[in-house]
Amino acid sequence: MKRTLGLFGLLAAATLAGCTLDTGPANNPTNPATETFASSLGVNIASMTKTQSGDYYKDVTVGTGPQLTGNAQIGFDYTGYIKDGTIFDTGSIPVTAGETLANLIVGLQDAMQGMKVGGERLIVVPSDLGYSTTKFTTGRGVTVGPNATLIFDIKLTGITAVP
Repeated sequence: MKRTLGLFGLLAAATLAGCTLDTGPANNPTNPATETFASSLGVNIASMTKTQSGDYYKDVTVGTGPQLTGNAQIGFDYTGYIKDGTIFDTGSIPVTAGETLANLIVGLQDAMQGMKVGGERLIVVPSDLGYSTTKFTTGRGVTVGPNATLIFDIKLTGITAVP
């Protein structure tokens, strides 16, 4: 009996050795400082501020309203791009929708800190602070691949205290 189980185990191992198991994409985080972006995005990493977490941002317009700190309820207009300039998502979230900063991807939570209402910011999010190894197709029919660097144009339209 031991000999049969040993032979079965050996055959199973030999069979599996010839197979490639797909465990999904490897987590190979991007580094925006080494990437090329579509010129239409206006991304110039050298002129942007890098956060401690690794996001990059540049204020296109500095707002004059209250400043975003912590996990406030926010309203904002946004357009999300992949680095070839393709829009993967766009929309407007009113402050009355109850969206808090904590509901956004980590890269936006980080890079939106310090914005003032009325301000517009260009944000570059490396993959490990965005969607990481997730691949998905948006409602616009655009596929965002795994380990994708994301670019956002954000306009902060409102802030209220978290209930």
